[in-house]
Amino acid sequence: MLGLGEAGAALAGGLVERGVRVCGWDPDPGRCVPGVAPVPDPSDLARAAPILLSVNSSAAAMTAAGAVRSALTSDHLFVDANTSGAQLKRDLAEAIEASGAAFADAALMAPVTTAGIRTRCIASGAGAPRFARAFGAWGMPVEVLDGPPGAAASRKLLRSIVMKGLAAAVVEALGAAAAIGCEAWLRAEIEAFLAAADASLVE
Repeated sequence: MLGLGEAGAALAGGLVERGVRVCGWDPDPGRCVPGVAPVPDPSDLARAAPILLSVNSSAAAMTAAGAVRSALTSDHLFVDANTSGAQLKRDLAEAIEASGAAFADAALMAPVTTAGIRTRCIASGAGAPRFARAFGAWGMPVEVLDGPPGAAASRKLLRSIVMKGLAAAVVEALGAAAAIGCEAWLRAEIEAFLAAADASLVE
């Protein structure tokens, strides 16, 4: 596990619970997950495990990949699960695949802190089938897309237009309702609307 922040820790913890041997590295040495063996240097991960999962911010994704690239071989699978645009995923794939390792673009489609290792995921790139087989056996539902690196990232961002937009509208509306003293009423209205929603809403 390359990155033991909120999402990385949740995924790592879920793997440990399933009996998977997990090694981890994070730029903050104070971050640790019970059952995860810490390594002193990110390149040590490649020597310790055949599958590397990078869960960082998009700004740190290329740096994280570069920290392990020199130690990768054709036996490795590098999975980038950072939220980013398609071009960054393509750039990451090019950098990783130059080492001979396989690359998978993984897009986590729900809050990892809620679902943990059971978080629904879509994946693309040459390494996606191997990622799906491994993590599917460990409890993660992974849908493999027939597309290059970046395909999964693009679909996640398209979905986020709706999901994050909806969340923002709800928060703004409840804030306005609180200002005029009817937040409970509006919350009930929104909950009832969402509970009754089905495919016809999109139409």
